Amino acid sequence: MVLKSKNTPPPLLLWHALFSTILLIYRAIDSQSITYLFLLWNLFLAYVPWFIATLIRTGNPAIINFVLLGVWLLFFPNAPYLITDFIHLHLRPSYDFWLDLSIFFSFALNGMAIGFLSLHRVFKWLKSNSSKWLAWLITHSALTLSAFGIYLGRIERWNSWDLLVQPDTLLRAIYSLLNPGSGQWHVFYFTVLFGAFLSMHYYFFLYISELIKVDQNEDPV
Repeated sequence: MVLKSKNTPPPLLLWHALFSTILLIYRAIDSQSITYLFLLWNLFLAYVPWFIATLIRTGNPAIINFVLLGVWLLFFPNAPYLITDFIHLHLRPSYDFWLDLSIFFSFALNGMAIGFLSLHRVFKWLKSNSSKWLAWLITHSALTLSAFGIYLGRIERWNSWDLLVQPDTLLRAIYSLLNPGSGQWHVFYFTVLFGAFLSMHYYFFLYISELIKVDQNEDPV
């Protein structure tokens, strides 16, 4: 089952990550370049929200779950962030470009999948401990905040841990971006549009997952 709650990522995703890594290693050996090895670090960061989500449990003290939820939200944008790594692709008429495209797509797909799995795990915990509507509200808020986090990371070049090592500077930068007087409306446009993009693909993920469950429950012909 795609949506089963486990304390380890689904084996298929781990095999997929291994396949992506093999492609990347082949590319590094073939080109004698380690240019794209940063994808491994970015994929590792994409798995961090999943492991944090596995620690959020009903039996924990409320304060512990609240802190874990905040840390999860802080790292969650790292999962869909892999989509923006396509910016490093260089268009050229050779097979190298298509190999690079396959590698970037493979890493981005894996990051999106593990991110949505962690989000759905948090959603199920919220639904079981509050209400379905509140769970959905927090879920969509997380996707929108994730879009803003991606903007901070890709455009403004901030990292998740900057909130811990230089919180004052980061918060001042965020205030400057969100201040209506600054006239930086593109920040809002990006956040809304990319948030909608993430929400649409989260629903697509849920739809495919439900199809898989229905298919597995059907009697063989």
